[in-house]
Amino acid sequence: MDLRTQRAFWSPLTRELLEVAPETPITFDLYESRLHPDDLGRDRRAVAECLATGRYQNEYRIPLAGGGWRWIDSRAKLVRDTQGHIVRLFGVVSDITARKEAEEARARSEERLRLILESAKDYAIFTVDARGIVTSWNAGAKNVFGHEEHEILGKDGAVLFTPEDRARGVPEKEIRAARRDGRAHSERWHLRKNGTRFWGSGLMMPLGDGGECHGFLKIMRDWTEARRSKELLERQAEALRQADRRKDEFLATLAHELRNPLAPLRNGLEILRRAGVDEEMAERARAMMERQLGQMVHLIDDLLNVSRISRGKVELRKDRVALAQVLRGAIETVQPLIERQHHELTVESLPEPVFVEADVVRLAQVFANLLGNAAKFTPPGGHIWLTVERRSGEVVVRVKDDGIGIEPEMLPRVFDLFAQVTDAHERSQGGLGIGLSLVKQLVEMHGGAVEASSGGLDMGSEFTVHLPIAASSSRPAEPPALACEAVQGAGHRVLVVDDNRDAALSLADFLELIGCDTRVAHDGFEGLRLAAEFSPELVFLDIGMPTMNGYETARRMRAEPWGEKPVLVALTGWGQEEDKARAREAGFDRHIVKPAAPEVLEALLAELQA
Repeated sequence: MDLRTQRAFWSPLTRELLEVAPETPITFDLYESRLHPDDLGRDRRAVAECLATGRYQNEYRIPLAGGGWRWIDSRAKLVRDTQGHIVRLFGVVSDITARKEAEEARARSEERLRLILESAKDYAIFTVDARGIVTSWNAGAKNVFGHEEHEILGKDGAVLFTPEDRARGVPEKEIRAARRDGRAHSERWHLRKNGTRFWGSGLMMPLGDGGECHGFLKIMRDWTEARRSKELLERQAEALRQADRRKDEFLATLAHELRNPLAPLRNGLEILRRAGVDEEMAERARAMMERQLGQMVHLIDDLLNVSRISRGKVELRKDRVALAQVLRGAIETVQPLIERQHHELTVESLPEPVFVEADVVRLAQVFANLLGNAAKFTPPGGHIWLTVERRSGEVVVRVKDDGIGIEPEMLPRVFDLFAQVTDAHERSQGGLGIGLSLVKQLVEMHGGAVEASSGGLDMGSEFTVHLPIAASSSRPAEPPALACEAVQGAGHRVLVVDDNRDAALSLADFLELIGCDTRVAHDGFEGLRLAAEFSPELVFLDIGMPTMNGYETARRMRAEPWGEKPVLVALTGWGQEEDKARAREAGFDRHIVKPAAPEVLEALLAELQA
């Protein structure tokens, strides 16, 4: 542009870029009319600056005929004459649309990234340079670590690691691994600003171009709760595995313990079956069979007790009782086993009586279990000590033996359900691993505590029971009622209804031996028919029968004209409290759990006779 004549000259490519026809005269006004309105003011400022400095540079947009805009980079220089007057302006224009679009796209991308980084409140995202100095810090990093951006920028990122990791050079090793492998994953404890620790799970990646690393990006999350949840699940899984192993051991032991009495019972039956057996041998067989049957009943009762206590179905009948009375009952229960093993039992009691608030039967069961264990796990000819000590507000009972002892690692879980002190296959004296669990639960139900100690294998064991002493104002318990004496059946008419033929016929045979007139039915319908014909005074009725169970049979009997007279007894293997309640609702007078002891049956007949 000749500034003296205001004539302008544009090359053909300039006209093309600014979309001006070849024949259109070029003026400064035309030039300004081609600019985007938002860029015009900036261009005029650039022209004014050019008049002062002699140089012009600006970027502006030109509208395109087909829509849209073209970005132009324009540069110019003033030429002066010898007197210093401006005479000419010449310059060049360049199409920079592609570059500007790329810059705008990058700016949009950077803005999106910035928004993402700022919205990632749960993720610490920050960068460090090649030396590990923090160069950027997002809001999530502040939430995770507690450091404000101005507090951490320029600091060594090693401050985020624990002192022990810094001493081992972990921050430097992480940078080297990220540089070498392209990424470095880590899960470890990290430090917050306040000094607390959290379990961080993170990934570090190198930043750079052209193969040159300028720094590193690290993304991290507080994974403490997830780690705790994982550890909890692992502990629960291990506990389930342990429980499963204990269950398998328990089932194997249960099978062993139930088979043990079966062999002598079968032998005893064979002895009694053979002719010519003398009375002494027959009596020995009968006594042995009674012992073995009692052992099987005891095992089943223990299982039921565990189930009831675990479900909160056991209610203690507490009263003020002398502890010596409880201990005497426990010793009497275990005395046959102690004598068979030829053990020496030493009892050290207090000179004066001590009273406790207790259920006599349940507390005696506690000490019978402890004494029984001492007898079973002490080699023949061993020693057992039972000592009683009074302390402030409590009485302490110790059961000690010089038997096989308990391994130290087993002591913390010796009271666990199904816990076995030794390998199940080596436990010839038996036990299901439930006795000590019963002991613990029953003692705690009495407001006490129990603990176990042992010097190790072959060093004996000691179990210590702490019980609160009863207040002196409590009323002493009445002595337990004596069982009814055995009587003869005196011709009582008795109907036995049980789908188990052996159980029904053997019970009928026993009742006939003691003088009863008996009939037998093997299902509910047959029982109803015989009852109508026979008019029994007493009906023993099984519950778990097919077609029509014992509850329904009892209801139908009670609905008959003759149904009010007979005494209905549920004789069944179902012995839970809810089973007894259902029996009462169905019309039963009594509920007896199989197998019924002969003295129980005789006492029931004695009541009928009275």
